[in-house]
Amino acid sequence: MLYLRFFVVATLCGVLLSDEQVQWNQFRDFMVKYQKSYRNDLREVTKRFEVFKVSLERQKQLNLLEGSAVFGVNKFSDLTTEEFQARYLSGLQPSTLSIPKAQKVNLSVDLPAKFDWREQDAVTGVKNQLKCGSCWAFSISEGLESCYAIHYNKLVSLSTQQFISCDRNAQSYGCQGGTLGGAVDWLIEGKIIVVPDANYPFTSGDDTRPDCKANLPQKGVRLLNHTVKDYLDNEKGMAYDLNLVSPLSVTVNANIWQDYRGGIVRYHCTNTSIDHAVQVVGYDMTNDPPYWIVRNTWGPDWGVKGYIYIAMDKNLCGLAQTVYAFTKAEGVNL
Repeated sequence: MLYLRFFVVATLCGVLLSDEQVQWNQFRDFMVKYQKSYRNDLREVTKRFEVFKVSLERQKQLNLLEGSAVFGVNKFSDLTTEEFQARYLSGLQPSTLSIPKAQKVNLSVDLPAKFDWREQDAVTGVKNQLKCGSCWAFSISEGLESCYAIHYNKLVSLSTQQFISCDRNAQSYGCQGGTLGGAVDWLIEGKIIVVPDANYPFTSGDDTRPDCKANLPQKGVRLLNHTVKDYLDNEKGMAYDLNLVSPLSVTVNANIWQDYRGGIVRYHCTNTSIDHAVQVVGYDMTNDPPYWIVRNTWGPDWGVKGYIYIAMDKNLCGLAQTVYAFTKAEGVNL
């Protein structure tokens, strides 16, 4: 607190070092832009400013190393890496599922050089999991939305809260995490009808898990069939399935995503320590390097309006290792 008071007085007197002055100005603008609740708490402001300076240095180093992606200040810049991982990368439980390797085949259909399911009205708007470790639920519900839209030309936002509150199998723990395989098993084995988001909106952003809502309407989408494959060293095959089947629900390592602002991630995104689940909605092979278009669940004010671009053919971030495609779904009373 005393440090902060000195800092403010020194700022007014113009005696700070220029770098420190610039950093403080950035942090002040950051707190206002993201409406940080601690703005009037001197102790917390002091603490978060120190974290912010560490983030600036980390972002500087990433930009020097990366080359094409852009890393910089965003809404997560006042979190330590440990805090960020605990809050946003704790939602994927380890999976024991054995993933079959996708066969390499001679492509009988010429792939378009670029493709984006958003342009086909098969992708809902970017969502935000907030403090709930529910990436697994968002990834699967989004895949089901897209599958239904592709087959029935009707895009319906489906309830993620239903997964969080009602999926109680051994691999699903609400905001404390789950697996893609566990969520799919729950859908298939229980013949679950996932209701529209309007009938069961997301309420677990505060990291709570309310009891499953009783008497849900018999209205929504039911998953009938899916595939799960490992496309390691076979990302052209992955693009083939994305183009001809549906957007893909995948697991990734998202550690360096904390600072992502835009551009194409090409390096330093490991394919081990998988900790997050997202949806791949398209690709662009006309670019150098070619890249995947990946939809995240940290809100539209992160990344490129909620998306991140990841270079193809390198299994960057482990994106090609566990890939779900939803091949058949049916609407119920929609």
